[in-house]
Amino acid sequence: MKFYHILFYSLVLFSIEYHFFKHLNNFITNKLFRNEDTVKAAFKEFFHSKTNDFYILETMKPFNR
Repeated sequence: MKFYHILFYSLVLFSIEYHFFKHLNNFITNKLFRNEDTVKAAFKEFFHSKTNDFYILETMKPFNR
C-alpha cells in the first residue's frame, strides 16, 4: 500500500513541477541577468505576476506530453 501512496505523490509533484517550470521558463526566456540582484528581481516579478488561481489550478493540471 505504501508504494501506491509514493507513486501517486510523485505523479502529483511531477505535474506541479512541470507546469510551474514551464511557465517560469517562458517568463525568463530572452532575459539577461547581469548579477544576482537582477535574478532575484526577476523571480520576485514572476511570483508576483501569478494569481492564486495559477498556483492552485494551473499547477494541478494533468501532465500531457
